[in-house]
Amino acid sequence: MFSTPQHFCTKLIKQTILKSQNLINNYMPITSKPLIWLKSIQQGFILTLPIVIIGSIALSLLQIPQLLSIETSQYYIFQLAAWMYKASYSIMALTLTLGISYKLSITYKHKLRLLYSPITNTIISFVCFIGITFIDHNTMALQYLGVESIAKAILCALFTTELIVLFYNQKLQKLNFLKFKVNNDIHNALRACLPAILVIFITLIVYDQLLSKNTILGNIIPFFIGDIDQVHGLSLIQSFGLITINQLVWFLGIHPSSLIEINPSLIYSPLKEATYARHFFDTYAHIGGAGSTLGLIFCLIISANKSHNKIGMYAILPGVFNINEILIFGLPIVFNRYLAMPFILAPLATSTLARVLIEAEILNFDLSSSSWNTPAIISGYLSGGLTAAIAQFFMITLSAAIYWPFLKRYEYKLSNEKKHNLKTMIKDLCNPDLNYSNLLKRQTPLADFCRQLQSDMKEQHGSPNFSMHYQPKINNQHELVAAEALIRWHHPTLGNIPPCIFINIAETDDFIHVLGQWINNRCMEDINKMKEKGISGIQVAINVSPIQLTKDEFFEVFLSSIQAHMIPFNELELEITESQHLQLSDQIISGLLELSSKGVSIAVDDFGMGYTSLKYLKSFKVDTIKLDGSIVKDVLKSEIVKDIIRSLSSLTLSMQGKLVAEWVENEEQYNQLIKLGCNQYQGAYFSMPINLDEFIDLFLAQRAKKKDQ
Repeated sequence: MFSTPQHFCTKLIKQTILKSQNLINNYMPITSKPLIWLKSIQQGFILTLPIVIIGSIALSLLQIPQLLSIETSQYYIFQLAAWMYKASYSIMALTLTLGISYKLSITYKHKLRLLYSPITNTIISFVCFIGITFIDHNTMALQYLGVESIAKAILCALFTTELIVLFYNQKLQKLNFLKFKVNNDIHNALRACLPAILVIFITLIVYDQLLSKNTILGNIIPFFIGDIDQVHGLSLIQSFGLITINQLVWFLGIHPSSLIEINPSLIYSPLKEATYARHFFDTYAHIGGAGSTLGLIFCLIISANKSHNKIGMYAILPGVFNINEILIFGLPIVFNRYLAMPFILAPLATSTLARVLIEAEILNFDLSSSSWNTPAIISGYLSGGLTAAIAQFFMITLSAAIYWPFLKRYEYKLSNEKKHNLKTMIKDLCNPDLNYSNLLKRQTPLADFCRQLQSDMKEQHGSPNFSMHYQPKINNQHELVAAEALIRWHHPTLGNIPPCIFINIAETDDFIHVLGQWINNRCMEDINKMKEKGISGIQVAINVSPIQLTKDEFFEVFLSSIQAHMIPFNELELEITESQHLQLSDQIISGLLELSSKGVSIAVDDFGMGYTSLKYLKSFKVDTIKLDGSIVKDVLKSEIVKDIIRSLSSLTLSMQGKLVAEWVENEEQYNQLIKLGCNQYQGAYFSMPINLDEFIDLFLAQRAKKKDQ
């Protein structure tokens, strides 16, 4: 038995630390701990953001009776605001304990693969924080769950969660013998009992014996800024020091009140007549929130970056009440080296300007007419009349001028990162082995990007962002005799999206049928526009997804469209991509045979790249075989490739069909392919896909040149 609580506590702490070090070294490098803690603290503050906004709105409403000299009891709205304030700000430290513990528990659960409930861990931390508050304030504990206890909340959440994780790594409390004898929820609850008892027991003893009377945290800021003049408040140098510390703590993602509210009387003069006290900094340094961020909000709203525009619009309402967590965590300012400098410089500049105006007796300063969350301009007017309101407006403008060049540099960096990430994701999505259906079910950045494209494609479908391009097909006499229709999507913000991506996305649901029907109609409209320009006899190949062919009415609708546009059947070719698996049903075979009987050509793209090539040939009439580009590119250096092309040439000749070579890039390839028996050619050597007007101009120019010869 331990002779004293101190003896017991000391021995227990030593044992805990020793076991903790052994276990942590086995599971996670100790150097990664601070970053995990810091991130959890940041995320905890983010989770409490709605509570902060609610409390700020309530506090602003509660100022109205004071300004209008009315009784709050006369209006129910003010009673409601009082309840909202007590339900939000007065328990902010408590909600922060829950948020930090939950986020840290989630992190360890995934990193260490621990079988526990993060919610249970959060409740344990909650109980510990309540216990700590009772140790400090006894029966008055419930009155100290707000901002004044934020530092305790952070330490409690981190300490208790670390202890919980430590004990869950012990074999003692796993209770595996109950695993298949009771309900899984009951098993998990029983497993949590021993850690809960030990964590609460250790936490309360450690705090009571070692920390309850400790004043280190409360003396950090006073240590750096020195003793305060109780009559005048902080000097200019002390103001610089306080603002810099305040901003740096914010920069790390931690609310500065966790240090300030421990003992604010050591930082700000408690005297009402002290000019440079808390009210001065709330009015002239924290305009829009710490960092004079109303100026930053203005910059975001006028920025060319659309995401920043949205953040600026979202931040207006809380920013008006001097709450800037949306910018701190959403923009973010946390760990943002591009915005760190203006985040410190802006409040230093605005507060210094205000001090100069006050010292020059240009600006009067009433210390009791507003609070920290009174909107800018109004707080200036209440504190110093019209002159102060105008001064605040100028300070917001000054803040915006300070933030603007740094924000532009940050946006330039984001733009480069976005371009790089876009290229990477486009490359990943172009992977032919990628399963889009599975990808869209995942929760990854690539999946999010894919879902964005899916949504944007459906929204922009039918707009000018989608268009048809045509790639010329050339015969052995170097004449333009046909074209392949290719859909293009120019996204308004992302630029050109490769068809291999958005077609695959469309094929994951029924939208491929909608898109396919639009392609068919647009191509037929374009063929008629060609005829209006005097171009006739050009056969246009329309690509079709094998999935489209499975729709019952596809062939009926396709034929109806041809007839509606009055296009000769022999001027159309239906091109099926063979590399995509097509289950040949009786209905599909019947539909393809009907098209052939009416004169529509049937082409198989990427012939030879899949196992169904020969099955196609025996199931329906194939008029055109298109060589895969990967074969064509090796035609000059591979005898095997030449033999393959000769064989396919003989095959198409016996079928009275055509052999089309894609990806022809130079004259040498073109001449070689002619010798091997190809009939038509397309590729960069002749022309890349071009829009309708360019295609018409190219054809007319070639015809004019031929006449001149």
